[in-house]
Amino acid sequence: MARIPVEPQITVKNEEGKSIVVDVAPLDWAGVRKLLDEFRKADLPLPDLSNSVLFDANGGQSFDIAGFITSNLPVLSQWLFKHPPILTALVAAGAGLTEQQIDGLSASQLMRTARASWKALVDDGFFTEVGGFFGDLLPLGQVSAEQKNQPSESPSEPASGAPSPAEPKSESEPLPAGA
Repeated sequence: MARIPVEPQITVKNEEGKSIVVDVAPLDWAGVRKLLDEFRKADLPLPDLSNSVLFDANGGQSFDIAGFITSNLPVLSQWLFKHPPILTALVAAGAGLTEQQIDGLSASQLMRTARASWKALVDDGFFTEVGGFFGDLLPLGQVSAEQKNQPSESPSEPASGAPSPAEPKSESEPLPAGA
């Protein structure tokens, strides 16, 4: 795996006292397990998303970041104050730093390294693969290629030749079974 230097550059001392540049790589499976274990230990509440979706006049949706933050301040504060072990696990696994090297980083250097490590994990395709894996196991909401290629029908047009509710049925149509 290619390692990517954290920008702006951060240096730490190795065991021999030499300065080394901090770089990150996607997490290996042991690193992912350690990160997930730290999430489990932190027992963080999930944010409420119900106040975060805005609907526009055309029926579209958008995410209201201000509404999300204000309605989730207690939850976000718990994430802020309970997350250092999660960040430490992410930095240790992604950058390969020891606890002593991590303790020597400033708060901003720790956050920068954690973000770079997270970005390496995302860029490696971890979440895409997880989504695909579970999507293949539970094909909920998947649309077949046939369905994707069919033109969408507007609500005013009858579906597949069926009469619309506003149109009367002709007398010559057979009645449904059991009618």
